[in-house]
Amino acid sequence: MGQKKPTLRQAKAEAMRYLKILNNDGVHIRSAYLFGSFADGRQRTDSDLDLLVSLAGFKNWIEAGGYLHRKLAGFHSRFNMDIIAHSKPRLDAGIPLEGEVLKKGIRLM
Repeated sequence: MGQKKPTLRQAKAEAMRYLKILNNDGVHIRSAYLFGSFADGRQRTDSDLDLLVSLAGFKNWIEAGGYLHRKLAGFHSRFNMDIIAHSKPRLDAGIPLEGEVLKKGIRLM
């Protein structure tokens, strides 16, 4: 018998567990969104967990992204996770994915 597909509730719980690690580091999370297949109900057993995270206190989105990925490297999850560092300049530059996530994603923080 095949695996049951994971639920949105499970994905949210796993995302919050990752975000708690950032909070415990003393990092201020401005916002965090779950997007992709879990946000629109298309998840499968092999779906990854997609997060867009906006952090305060970093020079730019590249620095923030590096931090997020270093934390992800030590995080053990049942899901493969894709993390994107969000920044207002990227949104203002018209990066389509970020605008789409803000409209259709599920805000976690």
